[in-house]
Amino acid sequence: MAFARASHWRLRRLAGILGRGLGATAHAAPGAAALQGIEHVVVIYAENHSFDNLYGLFPGAEGIANATLQQRTQLGHDGKPLPELLLLGRDGKPDPAYPHLPNAPFRIDAAPVNRALSGIVPSPTHDFFHHQAQVNGGANNLFAAMSSVGGWTMGHYDGSAFKLWQWAREYTLADHFFQAAFGGSYLNHQWLICACTPRHA
Repeated sequence: MAFARASHWRLRRLAGILGRGLGATAHAAPGAAALQGIEHVVVIYAENHSFDNLYGLFPGAEGIANATLQQRTQLGHDGKPLPELLLLGRDGKPDPAYPHLPNAPFRIDAAPVNRALSGIVPSPTHDFFHHQAQVNGGANNLFAAMSSVGGWTMGHYDGSAFKLWQWAREYTLADHFFQAAFGGSYLNHQWLICACTPRHA
């Protein structure tokens, strides 16, 4: 997530530049003069959270309401729509503390899940090959099936009480800022700075 004191258009443009690798393209990007009004760029790595998980209900952002029916409907390993979402526990089995949910995005902080905003929910798998499988060629419909936490991947909060929402209101929220590489944040740290993959001997 990136914030800057700039117009929404400017930040969308900046997000595009950062997504391609700031070090490699910023000096040659067309329209770079439009970015001169930006004094600072702050990038927050909210590990194990998607944009929709925290900002899916943010007014004016391209969030949950913009998802297509195909994206909202998660498929199983057989390629068919899941009949319901199962919230898995740490043992990889359905957690009996939670009901089976409809196959759709759901509020974590509302009934029937009712987890507090300050609570910790299961951490999803976020490995290179899992991400590729979950994105499913752009259909974005295998997140529940290809996750160690199952249906939790479709959960989101009303984040209006989060400090992050206050910053987004004060500055600018980049709802089209995407990570550069599949997998966790380590590789994406490298890509944000140098648009390159580190090599280990």
